[in-house]
Amino acid sequence: MARRRLILSVTVVISTCLVAVTSDIGISAELTGSSAVGHEGGFYNFTCTVRNAAVFTDLIKFNRNDGCRGVTLYQNFAGCMEVLYSPKTNGIRCGSGTNKVSAQTKQYHMWIHSLTKKDLTLWWCYLPALGVRSNSLDLSDLKIIVNCSDEASTGQTTHLTCMFTAEVKPIVIVLYPPNGQTQEIVSCDIEAKTCRAVSSQGFYSAELTTDNKITLTIHSFDSERDAGIWTCTSGTKGDTCYMSSLGVVSCLLSNTSIMLQFAAISCVMIVTKNQLCGTF
Repeated sequence: MARRRLILSVTVVISTCLVAVTSDIGISAELTGSSAVGHEGGFYNFTCTVRNAAVFTDLIKFNRNDGCRGVTLYQNFAGCMEVLYSPKTNGIRCGSGTNKVSAQTKQYHMWIHSLTKKDLTLWWCYLPALGVRSNSLDLSDLKIIVNCSDEASTGQTTHLTCMFTAEVKPIVIVLYPPNGQTQEIVSCDIEAKTCRAVSSQGFYSAELTTDNKITLTIHSFDSERDAGIWTCTSGTKGDTCYMSSLGVVSCLLSNTSIMLQFAAISCVMIVTKNQLCGTF
């Protein structure tokens, strides 16, 4: 009888350990917010949802892009506690499912009473022991749109425009040329409202206007140098457009036309041959 009890006890312990190990597989985290963007001085609430979280033990960290102002909670099976937070500016709370060991979904909340400029950036939640990181939540409303002009010919003056919208303006907007180059062509200081061409050799100039639009002028278009994908970016935000060369497009159309004519002639020859074969 005692031996049977020992075997049962060992079986229960092993089963519990297996559940604890296998429950880590597939654990994921998702960070959502109370609004699409944040506003300086405004209130904002974050929710970190952990799924497949039965028998789940780990820290839950809310991290800001610069590594500051993060807060931490701790989930220990059926118990959740606040570990670190700043009561003057933040609040944290263990949400639904955190008091239930078998709950597959558990939620954790953090809020900021008054957002600062530094808070209008990327946020995510992180489970360090499991190495699980959520999606990034971007509180800034920075949008960048870049437009290339129509097809350009060699030697022609052409333009590219990059426009941005944001409650909190970016510090710098940078334009990168095509052909895999990593050296920026133009760098614009948004606060100073000035743009400077970098290593342009007189091929490019740029102007930043009051409507948050940067106009890049290509003074003498070169298909090998300027045709391709241009990028306008600030930090993690950016947009691209394709600058095409009229000469390249004309060449493609010419080759296509020749191929189609050749195909048409071949078809006529085959049909004629078949008809002739049929008469004999």
